[in-house]
Amino acid sequence: METKPDKAEEEIAVAQSAADSDFGPGKLPEVAKAFGKGLREFRKAMRDVADDIHAGDIQEVKESIQKDINDVKHIGGSHGDKAR
Repeated sequence: METKPDKAEEEIAVAQSAADSDFGPGKLPEVAKAFGKGLREFRKAMRDVADDIHAGDIQEVKESIQKDINDVKHIGGSHGDKAR
């Protein structure tokens, strides 16, 4: 019994056929390499943006905690002055 190709195999075959007709079989490895490089650069840029956002969040939390510590010190210092 022969198995029917699944949807992904059909899509790959269509994409390869289109790429062969657009670029020619000799250019296909070069095009695939350029596509892979572009995809890697895009992923790296996305990681960098996520890291920057995360670093910004950490800095914001750090500043908020420092402000709270300073507020507590100020309140504690003013209570201490009144008690003397």
